[in-house]
Amino acid sequence: MTNSNENTLFAQKEQAPKHLTFSAGVKRLRSHWLSLKGRSTRKEYWLIGLCIYILVGLALNIASIILFFILPGIRSNLITTPVTLALIYMNFALSVRRLHDIGYSGWYALLSYIPLINLFFLYLTVKPSVPDNKYGPQWEETKY
Repeated sequence: MTNSNENTLFAQKEQAPKHLTFSAGVKRLRSHWLSLKGRSTRKEYWLIGLCIYILVGLALNIASIILFFILPGIRSNLITTPVTLALIYMNFALSVRRLHDIGYSGWYALLSYIPLINLFFLYLTVKPSVPDNKYGPQWEETKY
């Protein structure tokens, strides 16, 4: 009888959910950060996406201030505009993959740029992951 209990405990340990760590999320994001294909979990979307957006935005503001005082003749927006556009694309690609994770078309990501309607997009980003769908298999940490 104890042998069956041990097997049950072993099976439960195997099915324990795998949590996405920050470093694993960054590694996953680096592997497909420009891709509009695939899926991104809720945790990847919120933790990684917002952290990168905030950190890079802060760095851009600091760079603008430094450039303004060191090189007053050069407009700082010549440097910050391309980086900002790259950030917008990265955020859009992450949003498309998040929508794929919940089974929606990536075109819904365009809703995030429309005032008031973007609240519906916000609602979509907090929905839980769905099982395997046409956009790819479900990530391991969201299966439980």
